[in-house]
Amino acid sequence: MKNYYLRPSAAEDSELIYSIKKNALGEYIKLTWGWDEDLQRKMHEKEMLSEKISIIIFENKEIGTVGKILKENEIIICRLYILDKFQSYGIGSEIVKNIIKENPNKTIRLGVLKVNMRARKLYEKLGFIVYGEENEYFKMMYKK
Repeated sequence: MKNYYLRPSAAEDSELIYSIKKNALGEYIKLTWGWDEDLQRKMHEKEMLSEKISIIIFENKEIGTVGKILKENEIIICRLYILDKFQSYGIGSEIVKNIIKENPNKTIRLGVLKVNMRARKLYEKLGFIVYGEENEYFKMMYKK
């Protein structure tokens, strides 16, 4: 198990969260829609208000984010972004595995951009299946 922990984000983390998203997902956003800085900033402000996002800390560095939307019978994993230089350390996999383990009676769902085959392969390796599509996203669900 990797030595990481999560801390709840605060309003003052907004720029950090935005920079992590831009680093981790920026190339896929560019491939899908093109990067529009003003639009991305507006979307980020909405996300900060509507989602509970945690900061991933690894070796005393803020290296990523993860959000969970909790519903009665399901959990939606969102905003799982890890800085490019910390990808392939297994941290994202550990986070997803822990969410699954901590919620054995809930359906776990997430969305992944169609152009992000690396993420899709990771989620499939962890037991997720594609159960639908929505515009530029695959809708994925953990198959127990």
